[in-house]
Amino acid sequence: LLLAKKLLFCAYCELDASMVDSARQRLVQCLSIAMTIFFTTGSRAGREAIRNVMSDAWMELMLSMEEIPQHRLIARHVATMAIATKSCGWTDPLQRPGFMAGA
Repeated sequence: LLLAKKLLFCAYCELDASMVDSARQRLVQCLSIAMTIFFTTGSRAGREAIRNVMSDAWMELMLSMEEIPQHRLIARHVATMAIATKSCGWTDPLQRPGFMAGA
């Protein structure tokens, strides 16, 4: 989990520096590690900590994909994956921050 958190932090820094491609790689690495831990751990407290990391990483990845118009289709696919893992609180891939879709 510590590595996933460090990768997420690095991705935040890279996004702040407009290094979007590199940040996306870090976010995908973070998600890969976090999801592996999430699906193999039995601890409820551990799962909650991992879910928080996954939620932040999915959100950053989704939003970074939307910034480039040609990547918006991929952004919807990423949103669909985030929804499938129940890590982002969204219910629809077209949903955006600040908008809650009806259940």
